[in-house]
Amino acid sequence: MTALMLTGFAVTANAQWGTPEERQEHEEWIRDQKWRKRGMSATIEGGINNEGDGPFASALATLGYRYSPWNFFGVGAGYEGHGYHKRVEEYSLPVYINYRVNIIKHRVTPFCDAKLGYSVAGTKGAYINGGMGVDVALNPHLGLTAGYSL
Repeated sequence: MTALMLTGFAVTANAQWGTPEERQEHEEWIRDQKWRKRGMSATIEGGINNEGDGPFASALATLGYRYSPWNFFGVGAGYEGHGYHKRVEEYSLPVYINYRVNIIKHRVTPFCDAKLGYSVAGTKGAYINGGMGVDVALNPHLGLTAGYSL
């Protein structure tokens, strides 16, 4: 499947933990990570799939945790249209785990993304999706991505 991811956003939350010294060290680390803070994060992806008789829409939502400015791990679900068979639209409803790595620690960064799971409805079966793109942090809580997914 070939898809173009059009938009995405991230929402982060940070927890207080440890001794006062650990909290201070953590807060300093957070201040240094101006654009991508450690904590809970959610993404919503929308795209156009040009497979088969395309184009068909796709939409995926992921909730997870950003361990550092580089690493994100989460779980998600979504909808992907695939084409028509005997005038009936073929689609999948995947449930997946998602790992995303940002290549550099900067406001604008290229990323690689991998999703692995199972489609629970429509075209049932294994779901494997890899992609790459560019993530632009608009502020510490909102970003815009553009990418290419296989």
